[in-house]
Amino acid sequence: MARGKSILPKGVWFASKRLSSGERVRYGYLGRPPGAVPLGREGTAEFHAALAEALSRAPPDGTMASLAYGYRTSRAFTALEPRTRSDYLRQLDKISEHFGSLSLRAMAAATMSEHIERWRD
Repeated sequence: MARGKSILPKGVWFASKRLSSGERVRYGYLGRPPGAVPLGREGTAEFHAALAEALSRAPPDGTMASLAYGYRTSRAFTALEPRTRSDYLRQLDKISEHFGSLSLRAMAAATMSEHIERWRD
């Protein structure tokens, strides 16, 4: 695959391997260890099927990631103009990456507002 702008979603990364034949192949993963989801060999039908399946899974309920996912799949979000949706997605990805695993209860704690503001700035 030629290097350049990737059409794959953020969070997909590859590990190169050299086969016994000398051929170099790349295996894809969604996310980083310890929770990385193996996608298989780059460019295969199995790779794309595994990627689509992994991306369609909803995050665990009660987390910031589930809140962001719920908004992304809502009618209010899909009704936005394409440019606005694109801008919102970029910010939702950043929020989900940093705060996604936190519970909504933890996010509501009074001490979190200071941390969120520092991260935002």
